[in-house]
Amino acid sequence: MGFGLPTTADAGTPAACKTYANDAVAEYRNMRDNPKCRLADSARWQPNRDNHYKWCLKAPASWIDSEHGARMLHLSKCGGATRFD
Repeated sequence: MGFGLPTTADAGTPAACKTYANDAVAEYRNMRDNPKCRLADSARWQPNRDNHYKWCLKAPASWIDSEHGARMLHLSKCGGATRFD
């Protein structure tokens, strides 16, 4: 996974949010594909790219970073991530 997170300067731009949404769905699939990592679907953990994208367009950079960080922390703790960006 590439995890090209938006920077403060480009957070909320269509290009940055496309990357964020793609990464969020990839992280979701990783969570679902690893039995030790599985959680119930939620706003954070969902396969709907459009929902992630639309949220990102309105979210401050700190929230975008926080959501990605929370997903990666979970995947790191359950063995679903091999690296922590």
